[in-house]
Amino acid sequence: MKLLLPLTCGALAILARPASAQLHPEGSLERGGAIIQGCDPSLQVDILPVLTGPYTYAFYSAVEPGNNSVLDLVWQCYNGSFYEQTGAYCDVVFPGQAEYPVCLTVNAFDLTASIPCSTSVCRLIEALPDVSCESLDADFTIAAINGQTITFTSTSEFSDPLQTFWSYGEEAMNGEPEGTHTYSGPGPHKVCMTVVGPPPVYCNATVCKWLYLGPGDLPCEVVVDQGFVLYQENDLIGVLDTSMTSGMESDVLWDFGDGSSSTGRLAVHRYTMPGTYTLCSTVDVWGPLLSDTCSNMACVPVETMTMVTVPEHPDQELLRAWPVPLTDRMHVIAPWPDASLVLMDTQGRQVAHWMLAGQGEQAIDLNNVQPGAYVLECWSQGRYLRRAVIKP
Repeated sequence: MKLLLPLTCGALAILARPASAQLHPEGSLERGGAIIQGCDPSLQVDILPVLTGPYTYAFYSAVEPGNNSVLDLVWQCYNGSFYEQTGAYCDVVFPGQAEYPVCLTVNAFDLTASIPCSTSVCRLIEALPDVSCESLDADFTIAAINGQTITFTSTSEFSDPLQTFWSYGEEAMNGEPEGTHTYSGPGPHKVCMTVVGPPPVYCNATVCKWLYLGPGDLPCEVVVDQGFVLYQENDLIGVLDTSMTSGMESDVLWDFGDGSSSTGRLAVHRYTMPGTYTLCSTVDVWGPLLSDTCSNMACVPVETMTMVTVPEHPDQELLRAWPVPLTDRMHVIAPWPDASLVLMDTQGRQVAHWMLAGQGEQAIDLNNVQPGAYVLECWSQGRYLRRAVIKP
């Protein structure tokens, strides 16, 4: 799994203030998800998190098969590094309070189209030390303006008393529910408030906002610092925008370099062929500090390789295929009469399909099949066999 270090979070909504002192909240990253719907849309997949201890979660699968037959479930979980786990659930101990990605891939067979398929779902999860921390609602606003001196006040809500800590750019100090700071220049200036609950849990949250003390029409580079995180597992990648936009509104477009694109702060994509691709993120930014919408682009190379993720059947030898490796003509013997034969890539996507007549040896033309690693699957009346094959 490859990991690029993130930059600071982007900003979203705007809190209206007089033109002499505008406060723009810096929103947290979306905790929604992204999905690759490779199966019939009737297959619904979700991830259900259950907090079982300090920063410890059990993630359960919520799968409605619809017109699909579920074959297996594969988790990609993160606890400082990524690891893979199969089964209906995944246990994770996170290293601390932050947001972490969790992904679930469901390998299935589409009963309507009679083809194997897979659907992947990713979620961002905020790891917490205790379930009581879910009720902490942290926020602050401007209480008073005296020239360049601004007083901020906490509007946080929680069941227990909170300690408040203020940070004004590089300057940090402890404070009461109100904090006061004198600024120089129009900004934007970053101000952060951290609230901490009592022991033994110490529930905490940090809220950052951007303060601007002058007129609008700033250069784009003043309010935009672009960045993103890239997670990669073989040919499956996840991207998470971490751009800092100083409180402005923004949209994100992802170009995966293979003709596919997506929008949103979190996106996942699976490459169909191994190779090197150029992944680009374009961030459009607009708002009261800018005279017009401005765009910023950042690109990184992504190298993928083919890995077999569709499991073979333990009785695979009953399905015979030769020569090994394959040539442009494959010979097969299926164990059942009137079977359906499917050639799919290692992520379960159909490449070719044939209907077999009888149980004897049959020859199949592979001239139109590109070199690569594949899975050969034989179906008949609810029974199936799989085996890995290679065409050099």
